[in-house]
Amino acid sequence: MHSLLSCLRHPAFLVGLSVASAFATEALQAKVCRVQAGTIRTVGGQDWDHAMSLQSALAVNTSGCTEIWLKQGVYVPSATASRWATFHVTGGLTLYGGFVGTETAVVQRDGNPETNFTILSGDSSLDGIDSNNSHHVVVVSASAQRAVLDGLTIRDGRADESVNATPEGGGLYCTQCNMTLNNMRFTANFAVRGGAIAMTPAGSPLITNADLEANEASLHGGAMHVATYGSSGLVALPRVTARGTHAHRGAALHYLALHDATLDPPTRDPTHPCN
Repeated sequence: MHSLLSCLRHPAFLVGLSVASAFATEALQAKVCRVQAGTIRTVGGQDWDHAMSLQSALAVNTSGCTEIWLKQGVYVPSATASRWATFHVTGGLTLYGGFVGTETAVVQRDGNPETNFTILSGDSSLDGIDSNNSHHVVVVSASAQRAVLDGLTIRDGRADESVNATPEGGGLYCTQCNMTLNNMRFTANFAVRGGAIAMTPAGSPLITNADLEANEASLHGGAMHVATYGSSGLVALPRVTARGTHAHRGAALHYLALHDATLDPPTRDPTHPCN
């Protein structure tokens, strides 16, 4: 008994308890927010009857959201057309699409972007005129914490040179990109570099089960533009499909390595008719 009490009082054991307590506290602080397209509710999100707007949920300093569940629908970053309107995703935030609005757990949704359509569109006016579409539909800021996008379609971004902004990544623009994209679809996006996705510098992104279709770049990377510049890391692209993409160089992928980063390309599928 004496040795057990001595062990329990040992500083190393007490430190371990403190660390475990900190992790438990962090887990308890995790907050799921439910969102719905078209709503103007800026607070709530605790259940589907009180679903809030996506932009309000993304304002994590006030919403406190760490995980966002998106009900199927079309989400636009602004109520009116704006080249500067975007969905800004911070590090450590997870977005799940594909909910019908009855689920109580992520595993109950259909995360296939081809079924329960959950669309982030840069066409805020929904008029089909791309000249006034958002420069970037989604922007992910640099962070040591990994952001996750899962089960979404990103479309209608236009990162051209008509405004004073980086002409890269019409669908998604990510700097120091420590993020995960899973079960994603990118379509109808345009940029000078990286029609659908631009990662500059790349960081260590992971992209799985992504379909990049009918995206275009006037210069490099119709589907993706990845530039490592002064960073190092692993750019992993398993099970990524690019089709119907156009660019001057790198119709699917333009990879610019200026450091000791590593590109892990999609795994070849021997059963696929194009391989």
